Amino acid sequence: MRSRVPDPGRCWETRIGSCNGFTFPFLVKFLKNSLEELEIEKAHFVGHSFGGMLLQEFVREYPDSVKSMVFYATSPAFGKADSKWQKEYLNKRLKPLENGKTLEELAPKMIRSMTGENLEPGGMELALKSVKGVSKDAYIQALKCMVGFDGRDNLSRLNQPVLLVAAEKDPNAQPLMMEKMASKIPGARFVCLPKVGHLAHLENPKSFHQVLNEFYESIEK
Repeated sequence: MRSRVPDPGRCWETRIGSCNGFTFPFLVKFLKNSLEELEIEKAHFVGHSFGGMLLQEFVREYPDSVKSMVFYATSPAFGKADSKWQKEYLNKRLKPLENGKTLEELAPKMIRSMTGENLEPGGMELALKSVKGVSKDAYIQALKCMVGFDGRDNLSRLNQPVLLVAAEKDPNAQPLMMEKMASKIPGARFVCLPKVGHLAHLENPKSFHQVLNEFYESIEK
């Protein structure tokens, strides 16, 4: 099984003059184009956090391009863009940047707030490295794109094999919410990883990979 990680944020930065901005329709089209460039007709997808929202939008538009899906530490909705909670969410993340802070400066505290208590140095190093690869503009546009997302109406229509992976200590995509999301998807499986948070793949990669391997082995039988 080949694995690929598209980078829509970098694509958006280089093509902003020729696209409609960092929106879900643009990202969905970018993902579809990436598959076509790689000559992949149908793929297994893992969508983490924002990527899980993008995957929900992608399968809505291109269901025949999806073999299976793993929704990991994500949500089926982010509420209405004009609600108080969403405004507070945006303000909390944008205010430090408006006051001159950089993502690199904010990253350690940001990462610690999302993870469990036992994030190893190696996991923190990888998380910090990933943040360094994200520009301020791409981060801001991703936040604004996410607010208002709602894919709940399409959950019952999903007919591919689906696994939902939650993390016990995740403050963003809480296990009860993800378990409820799983109940709306026909035949979906739900797993909650103990003692880890929003970055479970870095906090306990062995357990995370085991869960995914078991899922893929079961659907390939």
